[in-house]
Amino acid sequence: MSKEGKTKIPFFVLLGLVVLLPLLGKGGILAAAILGAAVLGAPLFVLIGIATMGSFFLWSGFRDLSQFAIVIEGIRSLADSPTLLAIPFFIMSGAVMSRGQISKRLIDFAQALIGWVPGGMAMSGVIACMLFAAISGSSPATVVAIGSMMGPALIAAGYQERFSHGLLTSAGSLGILIPPSIPMIVYPIVNQGSVIELERLFASGFGPGIVMGSILMGFSFYRGIVDKVETTPFAFGHLLAAARDGFWALMFPVLILGGIYGGIFNAVEAAAISVVYAVVVEVWLHRALTLEDVPGIFKETGDFLGSFLVIMVMALALGEFLEVEEIPARMVEWIQSKDLTRWQFLL
Repeated sequence: MSKEGKTKIPFFVLLGLVVLLPLLGKGGILAAAILGAAVLGAPLFVLIGIATMGSFFLWSGFRDLSQFAIVIEGIRSLADSPTLLAIPFFIMSGAVMSRGQISKRLIDFAQALIGWVPGGMAMSGVIACMLFAAISGSSPATVVAIGSMMGPALIAAGYQERFSHGLLTSAGSLGILIPPSIPMIVYPIVNQGSVIELERLFASGFGPGIVMGSILMGFSFYRGIVDKVETTPFAFGHLLAAARDGFWALMFPVLILGGIYGGIFNAVEAAAISVVYAVVVEVWLHRALTLEDVPGIFKETGDFLGSFLVIMVMALALGEFLEVEEIPARMVEWIQSKDLTRWQFLL
């Protein structure tokens, strides 16, 4: 069979599922609609929208349209949440920094600081990811900004390709833990059952983030010894020069986190300040961007935020629908009725 014929097989399998799944009932119809949209390349917010609106239509019998008020209520609750403002601001600042030189200067500083030990270059990549995560709050922004430069550099230095990509992907995901974290901003918004202070939630992420970063650095040290990767000699003058060049980048997390825990401003205000700081540093201090570049970056952020808000609204509405239909309670009852052992429950 030719290569072209093999690539067509998955398509026809998916097409067959789209045709046959509706025969299984309402659940099959919904699954076929989602799968069909995915085959056509629909974005994630469209797939979640189909799941939510399809559930309302199918299980309300196409008659009880009052349940659509849940979607409207989800939009209203998001609009009433001041914490939501922190998300676009942190995304904007992360986008500005990823286009500028902050990420490069963080890498240079980390390399000058620890590049002389075995596995030092890989460890400097982890440190750079942790610093950038503490600035942008976004794991994708961290992976793009640090991984795009450190990935080829690690491979060229002699590290295995799988290790290099896996390390930077894992280190970039520390943006979920190290504050300011966008998932931590989202959690108090969607958790309507209790009042959660965002600043305290931020504080809870330091310990796990440092522990996971230390584990990744320890493994990098091991790989540096096993792979016999060359190290760079330590030079105090080089470290001072890298610290001087990266001063404004290194001061970023100090400003944001110090301001939050020093009581100078709250998390939302810190997010707004991060945008101003990023623009000032990249345009006037680093001169990596021009003022003409900034509106285009903000426009891309707005496009992303639009789909992000649709995802949040639809996810909240789907959660409310599941509660109304008592799906979680039924699942709990079903699992309890099985009298499972611990390992069976985990499976």
